[in-house]
Amino acid sequence: MRLAVLVVASSVAVGAIWYLFRADHGLFFDPAVWKRDNAAAFRHASYDQIYNATRDRMVDDLLRRHRIAGMARSEVTALLGEPDYSRTRPFPECDMIYWLGPDHRGSWGHLDSLWLAMQCDTNGTVLQCAKRYD
Repeated sequence: MRLAVLVVASSVAVGAIWYLFRADHGLFFDPAVWKRDNAAAFRHASYDQIYNATRDRMVDDLLRRHRIAGMARSEVTALLGEPDYSRTRPFPECDMIYWLGPDHRGSWGHLDSLWLAMQCDTNGTVLQCAKRYD
């Protein structure tokens, strides 16, 4: 019995340490940092700067704390700043597109980008908001 408790406790401790010290764990959403780290800010950045883009680390907290779908375009821009792109590749159907950073998924990571893409109705209300990959 003691051995089972020791194994479970050790597993929990290792998992907690791994989560706390892994490089890509999430950040709390900070509107000032989000606005500062727009796509234009990284246009001439070094690889290390781009690799450590903060938006993709904040987006989960943003979506957890704010219900973007249903917000007016003006509310979204007050919260996130002006979108980096609108109705352009790779999401021509989206009215507001925010660059999150390089796509870290898979063994060929960093070749593509992560995005927060939103579709609005004719009144400017966000209908859909989702993380997207290209």
